[in-house]
Amino acid sequence: MPIVKAKNPVDAYRAWASASDVSELSGRAHRSYLTEFVSERILSAVKLRDDASLLDVGCGDGTLLIMARRSGARGRLAGVLPSSEEVDRVRHRLDSEHPGSSIAVSQGFADALPVPDGSVDCVVCNGVLHIVGSEEESVGRAIAEIARVTVAGGTIYIGEVPDRDEFAGEDYGSSLLDYLRGVYRHQGFGHLLKALRRLLASVLGSRPFVYGVYSCYFSPPETFTRLLERHGIQVDSHARHQVLKRKGRVVDSPSRWNYLCRKV
Repeated sequence: MPIVKAKNPVDAYRAWASASDVSELSGRAHRSYLTEFVSERILSAVKLRDDASLLDVGCGDGTLLIMARRSGARGRLAGVLPSSEEVDRVRHRLDSEHPGSSIAVSQGFADALPVPDGSVDCVVCNGVLHIVGSEEESVGRAIAEIARVTVAGGTIYIGEVPDRDEFAGEDYGSSLLDYLRGVYRHQGFGHLLKALRRLLASVLGSRPFVYGVYSCYFSPPETFTRLLERHGIQVDSHARHQVLKRKGRVVDSPSRWNYLCRKV
């Protein structure tokens, strides 16, 4: 498997699409239970009607859509991913593991969704907006697209929006060696060991090793709420994102927030 220096998130996920474990596309390699935990929380929050349509913007490995169908959703379920490699991988998963699920996955970007105006009852965008660009203008375009495709009164769930720069003061350099040094300096010896294991797995051929740090968007809840409102999205509630730890312990994220909204 290749060693890839990612210039942006699309490069990273395009490379991860070649991994043996499809859960790489969720950002939680070999920890599919974490994706299921997050997806269950999202579905519980949006309270999807049986006949409602659902669009997952940046659908990762497709777990949320699969769980929605399993829970009895009969409406149109669709996901959008930025690279053809990701789309092909998730379609293969659906065809091989969940034949007949009637889940559509297509290529597109958060700021250019391949979906007609006002056609979706519920839009989920979790763990995506902070990597579409570091500037409010870029994120605003994605929010405008989400508002465009959602029916009036429809549900919008936007999750894992950081309230601070999660990489502030951290320097990971420009080379692989610099990156590994940065992991040790900023994250500690345990994370360095994990990175070295991933590097070894890449050399042995089981998964790509992807490295690189890019600028991400962040916004405190008050500011982000105003941005949503400017695009016709009303925030009904917001709360800290919750993380599943070892032994089933659930804790609040120190920096990320989830927003349950509706299209005005």
